[in-house]
Amino acid sequence: MGYISVNVILSALFLSTGGSESPGAFLFECYGDVPEPNEGFIEVSMGDFHCLGLKADGSIAAWGRNENGQAQLPDAVNEDYMDIAAGAYYCAGLKSDGTVIIWPSGDECAYSFGGDVTAISMGDYNILFLMSDGSVYVDGSNEQGQRDVPEPNAGFIDIAAGEYHCVGLRDDGSIEAWGSDDSGQCVLPEDNTGFIAVDAGRTHSLGLRADGTIAAWGTQSNEGCIVPEPNSGFIGIACGLRHNAALRSDGSVVVWGILRPFGRVSMEYEGMDFVQISSGDYHLIGLKGDGSVEVLGGGSEDLITVPDDNSGFVNVEARGCCNLALRQDGSIEAWGSFEGGRISFPDFENRGFIAVAAGGQHSLALRSDGSILAWGAGRWPGVVAGESIGQSFVPYPNADFTGIAAGDLHSLGLKEDGSIIAWGGNSEGQCNVPYHEGRFVSVAAGACHSLALTDQGSIVAWGNNHYGECELPDVNTGFTAVAGGGSHTVALRSDGSIEAWGRNDAGQCDVPLHNSDYIAVAAGWRHSAGLKSDGSFVVWGEINTDSDESPFGNVSFSAVAAGRSCSMVLDEDGRAVVWPER
Repeated sequence: MGYISVNVILSALFLSTGGSESPGAFLFECYGDVPEPNEGFIEVSMGDFHCLGLKADGSIAAWGRNENGQAQLPDAVNEDYMDIAAGAYYCAGLKSDGTVIIWPSGDECAYSFGGDVTAISMGDYNILFLMSDGSVYVDGSNEQGQRDVPEPNAGFIDIAAGEYHCVGLRDDGSIEAWGSDDSGQCVLPEDNTGFIAVDAGRTHSLGLRADGTIAAWGTQSNEGCIVPEPNSGFIGIACGLRHNAALRSDGSVVVWGILRPFGRVSMEYEGMDFVQISSGDYHLIGLKGDGSVEVLGGGSEDLITVPDDNSGFVNVEARGCCNLALRQDGSIEAWGSFEGGRISFPDFENRGFIAVAAGGQHSLALRSDGSILAWGAGRWPGVVAGESIGQSFVPYPNADFTGIAAGDLHSLGLKEDGSIIAWGGNSEGQCNVPYHEGRFVSVAAGACHSLALTDQGSIVAWGNNHYGECELPDVNTGFTAVAGGGSHTVALRSDGSIEAWGRNDAGQCDVPLHNSDYIAVAAGWRHSAGLKSDGSFVVWGEINTDSDESPFGNVSFSAVAAGRSCSMVLDEDGRAVVWPER
């Protein structure tokens, strides 16, 4: 029909065509691990939290959230499928004999049309069948008139289902829309001609014209209805919940709208040469090899604006809405904002520091003599606000420390003998350091949980475990680094792979495909980041940006860190750069 179908454009986004990956392999892991063997896929379809993949041999793979059985394939023989559709809660597969299998269901639900079905589409509460005679059959809810197909019910060549509305394309190039119109999703374009494909999102719709332009209508507050310029050269469209993807004839893909429904969109930035990364609540800081810093994400101006002298940095740390950067001369730069006053650097000699740590309401700095300086909010013992703070507020004796970490309201200090000292807020037991026979070699802190890496490569975790952030992997060996987020944990193995566990409401524990060659990890409030050996970094989960475009050219980075609403990287000239600009 001269256009690329919705499921095929999703395939273009997520499937490999060869090269270093097997043809038909998934390039990103969406909503869980892709079943092995990850090859031979020719089409994909995505529901709210689950995925379907159609293979060249006619079989289907399903994965992702499975609380209702949507990722559990039905009892029907898994062969001879020619089309797939994933809705919000259900899945469907069309067989070559016209049988449509729907799952999950109390009993296996099958429709047999004797070969008359040519395509299917599934929305939140409906399934649409396109028949060989050009008619449309709709099953499911009729709460908003979704089953009332406009007359004449004939001449349809494409169909799409949204939450409570349906869209159909006629063979004369016009579009019909029916069902709920509470957000304008059924208010068709004035020039309702020349269309060759349609798709439906939750409360908006897209139409692709033969001239390569796209029309969008529906929720006016949805940025997905503002088609980016130049609006030309498109050959395929796909609707997301609040964003869209379109394929151009040159093979490029354009994505627009709100790109982080539940933070499930992974972003990869290449050619940055990062050497360190750190995550705040919703932003990320990166240190480049040249000693400069970049900040990625979003937030207040004082958070994303790096110091004027953006050079000579050797270490970065982010937490909440605060950034700390350590210079080669041992001095510290701190910026961002918090009512506890942690950004106002204390009245002490600003030199001789070798490490920094940013907490939720306070900051820590480690001097070369093994002592710790703490400043910021003073709600808890050991963390005192304003200019009255000093080294004496760190547990006595304030000496022989080799490492530091800061949570929301607690602090950790690693001693030369491999022991750990913890102080501050202890509402979840995050300061109750467990007994361990061996030595600890590094410490990390989440919001209300604590982490330590042992000299045997294992991890010890304690404190808040409401989301499983302290439930360690079955194979608890071979780790070289660990980071704590809001309520999740990210750890790096010696083979360069990453494991993540704990709260996953924003996909912060869904490590993307190509899980190798990492050299550092960072965790923010609801996102995670990994730094690769080539200086590039990968971010997944929720970070405050509605753009998937990197603001950087082909430059080298040496470190990265993330905070609540923006990110920062350090470039090879020692400059700190914050993104996005506000």
